[in-house]
Formats: sequence, C-alpha cells, structure tokens
Amino acid sequence: MNKKVLMLGLAVCLSSIITGCSNSQRDEVTTLNKSYDIEKQKNIELEIEKAVLNEKLESINKRQEKQVAIITTLIRDSASGVDIYPIYSADVDNYINNYNKEIDFYIAIPKEDSLKSKLDTIAKSLSETYFGNLPIKVLEFDDKKIVTIDLEETSEMSINTSIQKNSSWATGFFQGSTGGTITTIRLIESFLQKDYQGEWVEGIRFSYKGQPVDFEHTPELSKVIYRR
Repeated sequence: MNKKVLMLGLAVCLSSIITGCSNSQRDEVTTLNKSYDIEKQKNIELEIEKAVLNEKLESINKRQEKQVAIITTLIRDSASGVDIYPIYSADVDNYINNYNKEIDFYIAIPKEDSLKSKLDTIAKSLSETYFGNLPIKVLEFDDKKIVTIDLEETSEMSINTSIQKNSSWATGFFQGSTGGTITTIRLIESFLQKDYQGEWVEGIRFSYKGQPVDFEHTPELSKVIYRR
C-alpha cells in the first residue's frame, strides 16, 4: 500500500514539474513574440519616417533646381520671354497662432503661354512641391473669369497606409488647424497671384473630386475667392 502511495506521489510531482516547464516555455515564447512585435512595429515606424523624410528631401531638391534655373535665365537675358511667378506658403508663428503668407520660391513661365497653361504650370508646381504629386486640375472658366480647380486623390494605392494617409487631401492636407490653414494659403495665394499685373483670373473656386470642398479645417476652400 505504501509503495502505491509513493508511486502516486511521484507521478503527481513529475506531472507538476512537466506542467511547470511547459508553462514556463509558453511564457517565454509569449514574451519573445511580444518583443518581436514591438521591434516589427518600430521598423515599420522607421520606414514611414524614412519615406516622409525622403519625400521632403526630394521636394527641396526640386525647388532648388527650379530656383537655379530661374536665376540662370534672368542672368542670361533680362528680356528672356518669361515671367516670374511666386509660389506662396505660410509663415507659422505658433506663439501667437498667426499665419502670414510668404513667398517660398519662384517659377518661370513663358510669356506666350495661355492663361490656362500658366495655371496648369502653377498647379503642377504646387502638387510636386507640397502635396505629394496629388492631382490638381484646372477646369473651366465661367463668363466672369472664375476658374474651377479640382483637387483629386491619386488612384495609386500605397502598401503602407500611414504613408498613404500623409499623401491624401482628405486624411492629410485638409486635416488639423495648422495643416488646413497652410494648405489653404498655398493654394489660394499661389493661384490668385494678386501682385501680378498682367491678364489673370478674377477669382477661383475649389472642388474636391468634383464636389464642394467640405472639411472642417479648410472653410475658405468652400467659397469663391476673388482676386481683389
């Protein structure tokens, strides 16, 4: 009888040891999986940051190339047959929550280009420099020389949703009070060219994918904006 009790006791102890080892191994595997997931998320975040920085660097390089080309043209021939147009951004003073328009860079456009072509050039420059190559389409003029400018999303889908979010009007450039204000200033001031003395549009209206722009942080884009 004592022998049977002893054997039963040994079996229980052995079972406890095996169970304890199994639980310990599972805990270790769980910890390793959590560490792996954390490192994987860090790598994803680093890739996102790298993509954003590369996009900013590419934008800066493009702007620098344009400025060099303009300066070269002006030095070569002051009557070169081109007009110089400023592209505007916003000087953000976070201390007083003030957003003043400022000239960010210049583009050169041939004088003989049509007004529509000039607006197309401005649209292309804005898209490449500030808005991740999102489509900006200059549409029809009405009889009062008000031009409609349609802001569209790209048809290309990014495999990284975070990068895609940053390159979207709806989820990126229209969002946030600061971001929305900067987007508004860049679009309105660059298209209106209020200081240009030649023939120009009387006003502009924006649409988003063919519909009125209806976003909380870009209320000015829902109106007709006049030049004077």
